[in-house]
Amino acid sequence: MLQRDRTDRLERLPMLNSLTAAWRRLRRPGNRGYALAALVTLTLGVASVVTVYALLYRVLLEPLPVADESTLMSVSGRNDARSVTGFAVSEPDFRSFQEARGFSAMAAFKRRGVSVRTAEGTERIDALLVSPDMNAVLGVAPLLGRALDGGEDDRASAMLVSATLWRDRFGGDAAVLGRTLVVEGRERTIVGVVPDDIGVAARTDLWLPLTVTPREEANRGDRRLDVVARLAPGTTRAQAQNELDTIAAELARQYPDSNADWGITVAPVREQLVGADERTRLWVLLGAVALLLLVTCSNLAGLQIARAADRQHELGVRQALGASRSQLRLDVLAETALLVVAGAALALPLAAALLRIAAQTLQASQPRLTTLGIDPLVAATAIAACALTALAFTSVPAAIAARAAPTVALNRARNALGRRSAPLRAGLVVAQFAIATVLLSGALALGGRLWTLAQANLGYQTAHLLTARISLPTLDSSEVFDAQRRALASVAEAVQALPGVRAATIASEAPLGSVDTQSEVAPGPMPAEVSPPERRVQASWRIVDARYFETFGIPLIAGRPFARENEPTDRIILSRTVAERVFGSTDVVGRLVTMGNGQRREVVGVAEDTFQRKVADGVSPTVYMPITWYLWETMTLAVRTDAEPAAVAAGIRAQAARLMPDRPLYDLRTMDEAVTASTAGPRLQAVVVALFALAAALIAAVGIGAVTAYLIARRTTEFALRFALGASPLRVRLRVLAGAGGLALAGIALGALNLVTFERLGLHRDAGAEHLPAAFAISAAVLLATCLLACWWPARRAARIAPALALRGD
Repeated sequence: MLQRDRTDRLERLPMLNSLTAAWRRLRRPGNRGYALAALVTLTLGVASVVTVYALLYRVLLEPLPVADESTLMSVSGRNDARSVTGFAVSEPDFRSFQEARGFSAMAAFKRRGVSVRTAEGTERIDALLVSPDMNAVLGVAPLLGRALDGGEDDRASAMLVSATLWRDRFGGDAAVLGRTLVVEGRERTIVGVVPDDIGVAARTDLWLPLTVTPREEANRGDRRLDVVARLAPGTTRAQAQNELDTIAAELARQYPDSNADWGITVAPVREQLVGADERTRLWVLLGAVALLLLVTCSNLAGLQIARAADRQHELGVRQALGASRSQLRLDVLAETALLVVAGAALALPLAAALLRIAAQTLQASQPRLTTLGIDPLVAATAIAACALTALAFTSVPAAIAARAAPTVALNRARNALGRRSAPLRAGLVVAQFAIATVLLSGALALGGRLWTLAQANLGYQTAHLLTARISLPTLDSSEVFDAQRRALASVAEAVQALPGVRAATIASEAPLGSVDTQSEVAPGPMPAEVSPPERRVQASWRIVDARYFETFGIPLIAGRPFARENEPTDRIILSRTVAERVFGSTDVVGRLVTMGNGQRREVVGVAEDTFQRKVADGVSPTVYMPITWYLWETMTLAVRTDAEPAAVAAGIRAQAARLMPDRPLYDLRTMDEAVTASTAGPRLQAVVVALFALAAALIAAVGIGAVTAYLIARRTTEFALRFALGASPLRVRLRVLAGAGGLALAGIALGALNLVTFERLGLHRDAGAEHLPAAFAISAAVLLATCLLACWWPARRAARIAPALALRGD
């Protein structure tokens, strides 16, 4: 047994000896520059890979905390004629879809803010209103208690609370079951605790039974429900899609007024949680970090080649004394392994800082990023990928080093290995500059797009404008509707009377808000479907009061705003784009339009175009209806101030609390903050790609500077001979810079070819393609200047070589 242990230790000694020897070599004064260059390269590369992979894993790859995610589907409305996807469904349609045999269970839900009365007052809490099968469909069991069963008692008085609310408000006490809260004026009993971060239920603290008003039960056009479903055993997504297509087609035949052109999309539930824009940005970042990793590893390989050539005499001597080629390769790879470990150790704190910035920027659109951090498994996977890539790249220098012939040690022909590895070394430098060109050009193009968005005329004045939201109770009768409308009007009047307030308005949603509803608009009085397609437009619609356009600073180019009292419910104001596309003119006051639901409305005004959805989406065709017609479940209070909005925020809250004590204001923010939030995704993408581009440029500069310094050291005799034959220092300096600049220019040209290919494939279509030519020109100039700057000091050293060295041997 002792003999076997001793044998095992001896078998492990070669690796331990190699690592120990590598550590001693890297600490020598002559090798510290190489070690520092390699560490900087690896730290930047590993930190970037860990950051992006952590983001990608959390949003796209990490399993959701539900049972068998692969069979959990999102069921959403689709209207190809109006280019609408991912839409909600109506209560009657949901009941029809539940008959599909391709699903074992189907549940509906919707989000809503509810008022909860406590000893300290009334607060608003985000709630999820769910049908009885919600827990079964998700496959999520309560942490405590039971799920909602859909019975009469549950509908009247039961609720579930989130684990977060349970811990924060009840201290995680298991006796929480049976406790009560007053929700929307009704006492409800806690019957269970549900886990956090379920995905579809992210950022909701209460689960309440979904109740449907008689109006919603009868109206197939009232689409407000999100739907999730579990595929039946043996049923594929395509089969379930075909079955729902058949049901949707039959509904369109039976109810053409509400269901014509409406279909259904069955998709994995993750696609509901992560929009196409977010997925695209993450894959772009993954591509960018892959390019940066290639730059990192190619630079490390170039440094290793230069170092192997510098050590060829030592390696030749060792081989002459009996060292095997595998042992020589192991020695070279041991240095790489030590550098990767040190680079990873330095990279993790940098990656953690980058992830904190990313989480703060993106958590508004991706709730799962709230707790983003460095997961040990994710970090290990990313670092392992970096290490394997680095070792794969440096295996070539290791093989070159291992081929050092013993004759090298005898004849001291020290330039032989350098000459053999020169093409590979030059190719690696060219590749680094090509990738840096692509990254830097892409970053500048994205920056140009952001600059364009920042300079865009949004159609309203964002300065000194504050918005807040108010959740209303269920509007199940005309009396409740009128009472809430009067209360909202009273709040707006009271706020407008505050010192420092210029105007206040009530609307269904502020520009750049989180909710967008759309309807088809066509010339009236004929039905919309008989109008020519070019005269129909899909427009966002908003509910607004009389002071909306004044408060937001949106000019009316024709007609009038809505009246403050008794505005007929069938009036409408069009945006410029809608008027011009539907009628070909803005002189349309008094004319009729037909909405997608068949309603006819008379035009009383035309407003200037605005950005309503996202800044990146540009002008939104929009129509405005009077607040006398309809209220959303959540309305928005907008306030134009003379002073800074923060100075009057307390007064606004106080007036709202006085007039609507059970409906607290929430989500107070300025329009400037809304603009910033709207561009958060593109801005983070541009910043991260820019950081990667700068890192790639820095790594490429380090690489070409190190290679140039190595070449000068190897060509000392050549330069000394040139000086002895009369060459001037300036000429030698220019020769060195020209050689380095030639490699950089070759890489820039290769990068330009890649950019042309990307543009032809449409990969830059949404990434500032119009800025790409200027971005490439700037990138080329920056990278060439960086190259010359990195090589200036080695070139200066070359110009100072003494001619007397030409008389010495190498």
